[in-house]
Amino acid sequence: MQVKVHLSFPSKFAGPLIGKKASNLAHIKKFSGAKNIHVFPKDRDAPERYIEIVGTPLQQYFVSMFYCLVLHFRGT
Repeated sequence: MQVKVHLSFPSKFAGPLIGKKASNLAHIKKFSGAKNIHVFPKDRDAPERYIEIVGTPLQQYFVSMFYCLVLHFRGT
């Protein structure tokens, strides 16, 4: 069963979540198995952005754990 979920975060954490040349997103997709992971909006000046995950509940769990780790180690 595929489900869509959005997780919001302050724009200042977009870099660590996405990674250089989207390398972190590629790792997240590989290890979680979720095929559709996108960060919106593309506007870097927006105060908040969100990550959209389409996948099974277990895949979404793995993505959200990475998301939480990045926010935790970046000092929020």
